Amino acid sequence: MAALQKHDVLLVSPVPLLDDFAADLAATITEPVGLDVELRIGIHLPRRVAANAPKGRRSLLVGVQTEHLLDTTGQPMRQAHYADKVLSHLARYDVILELSEANRPIYADLPDELRARIHFGPHIYPSAMPVLNMQPGKSLLFFGTSNPRRAKKIAELREAGVAVEEVRKRTFGDALRTQMGAGSAVLNLHFDDGIYTEAPRILKAVLAGLPVVSEPLAAPFQADVHYLSLDSATAGAKRLAESYANLVRLLGTDYTLAGFLRHVAQDRRVLA
Repeated sequence: MAALQKHDVLLVSPVPLLDDFAADLAATITEPVGLDVELRIGIHLPRRVAANAPKGRRSLLVGVQTEHLLDTTGQPMRQAHYADKVLSHLARYDVILELSEANRPIYADLPDELRARIHFGPHIYPSAMPVLNMQPGKSLLFFGTSNPRRAKKIAELREAGVAVEEVRKRTFGDALRTQMGAGSAVLNLHFDDGIYTEAPRILKAVLAGLPVVSEPLAAPFQADVHYLSLDSATAGAKRLAESYANLVRLLGTDYTLAGFLRHVAQDRRVLA
């Protein structure tokens, strides 16, 4: 895909996994935001994302930082080696959307002018939230790269009587949406030990109208409020439905992509 135009927002992405995320982000933009915006997703891959960007300067260039560099305890994560690349290319963007509040210490030594460009939080969700679309009694759906840690968690859930369906690796787009239509909830398991939030996976769940069952997530998500913990995975359809209602209420109030883009576009117009 590489570049996708949705109303007045151009979304640019560097690799297939982030192409899929870009398509989900585009689905949240249902009307113009009021300024020609270029949204570059995956700024830890600066050359690839720049190579996929069409020529010409938009009114507002927004970089989206997607990688978990630290978890909520300050523990360096597997992707921490991308920190230098992220920092060295910030100056080219008007605004940075950093999805993880836990990454804030990475930017602590930047000049004030650069730090002022960074906005923290998972501001990627739709303004109009999809209605609940779960299939009660059906399997939890897991999609993503498998590794021994995740395999162990899935085995433990199955031993506890939880039905888990693993979606085939590299299933994206319509094929994944079709499979999600037959599930009761999305199962979110961390690739590495740590407390952090896979915001793109939460977005995919919300777009499908599915609740989330997950290992501990970072704030603002609260276990057994906005998602069910693994210990509550057998709690049943009513609890899943309640958690979904809480989740979309939170995200639709404070964390919409369109709201974020309108906010930064308004700031841009004022400064201009």
